Amino acid sequence: MEWRRFHYICRRSHNQYRPGDNLRQCIERAESDAGGQFYGTARTTDTLPYRLLQELKQASDTRLAHSALQTYGQVDFSDALSEPFRFKRVMIYLGYVTFVFFVTSSLYQLKVAPAFLDVLQSMPVPTPPALSAYQGHWVIFSLLILALLLGVLVIGYRLRALFRYQPRLQQRLSYRLLTPPRTRRAYARILEIAAFPVSMCSGYRAAEQSELTTHLAGVTASGMDLGREVQDLIRQTGTHLTASCEKQMRVLSVMVSVIIIAAIFSFVASVYSPIFFLGESV
Repeated sequence: MEWRRFHYICRRSHNQYRPGDNLRQCIERAESDAGGQFYGTARTTDTLPYRLLQELKQASDTRLAHSALQTYGQVDFSDALSEPFRFKRVMIYLGYVTFVFFVTSSLYQLKVAPAFLDVLQSMPVPTPPALSAYQGHWVIFSLLILALLLGVLVIGYRLRALFRYQPRLQQRLSYRLLTPPRTRRAYARILEIAAFPVSMCSGYRAAEQSELTTHLAGVTASGMDLGREVQDLIRQTGTHLTASCEKQMRVLSVMVSVIIIAAIFSFVASVYSPIFFLGESV
């Protein structure tokens, strides 16, 4: 479920609810409302907004749940918690460069290099060192680039999964191994902030809690606008999460780019060395 649709359902449910109504049925009517399709898809169920909505349906305190619906309806998480487009650009760029390298190097290895070797073997001259080195290490270069690209794709996919906000993501081994501590802290804080309104009317709690929960509890007790504070904290923490993920992707893209450039340099040297060598021989 997308955040915009979640916020719409909360606003719709809060508006339609009347004292004495069944809150669960009210939320379910808002979920099935035909107008919800204009606010985003509802197909994905393994997401934080979907989980929050289910908890609101099962809330034991109707009054607090109705208040939580109002809070979620007033805020907007969709912009702060959306996936940065830079991720897609980096992945497309790396995939394109690697694809071009594999196509050109494979054609050279299978078609051009054998022809050069046949010509050189028919002449009383040694094989150029660059050609020999490339012939001997082409498979290693290719496997190294492939392994690095696959590693970047896996890490990039894991980082993209953060922006789907799957509740069980933190329990996975890949999350703990491939996600830096700074990114994990920002992600945990987002889950904590987003879950606070519903935590006041149900037993649902974020997996990790910090001083943010105490702060928001104090905000609620003081009579301040909880929605405004939740919105600002989500935006601030979402910015930190995006910056941390982008930093990791930049480091990975630089590493892969260096390896690809080195392989391309070796490829170009292998291509031109036989031409120069034959020219000198003739």
